[in-house]
Amino acid sequence: MSQPWPDLISDQRLPRGPIRWRRALPLLVALAACVAVAAPMLAPAPVVPLLPLLCVMVWSVYQPRLMPPWAALLVGVASDLAMATPLGINATLMPLLALLLGAGGIWAGPRPFALDWLLAGLVIAVYQALAVGLAGLIGPPRDPGLLVAQTLLSWAILPAVARLAAWTQRIIGIQ
Repeated sequence: MSQPWPDLISDQRLPRGPIRWRRALPLLVALAACVAVAAPMLAPAPVVPLLPLLCVMVWSVYQPRLMPPWAALLVGVASDLAMATPLGINATLMPLLALLLGAGGIWAGPRPFALDWLLAGLVIAVYQALAVGLAGLIGPPRDPGLLVAQTLLSWAILPAVARLAAWTQRIIGIQ
């Protein structure tokens, strides 16, 4: 398929278009997660799960080519804007996370999901600590009780986000 795009017949062109759109679906899902955490809620405490982080994490582990660091950067910027955190914290940490989790197949190979879930809890806690530390340099510290609740809530819904990613991958049709 070394022919230029205009020289291709329509049967050769059709597969390229939908695959490109489908490859953008994980990014679109992660951006939708940013919108979801910004939605108004009725709760006794302002605790929302870190949905954008979970999306970046799941896609970086299971399909790193569908969540490259530049896409994680976009999600990080959108997350900073949606969650009203100082601009640059998530935009810095999410691409680094995507690089670390997707680099060199560190998580490659078969393993039980329970192990992934436990390790993801550790990754979420470290990410949260780094984000709070960076935010503490700029503004007042946040309530530690709410941070622990947010970390535990994020860890608890990780299986649902993994199922959403698996469902999205089935839609994409990419193995």
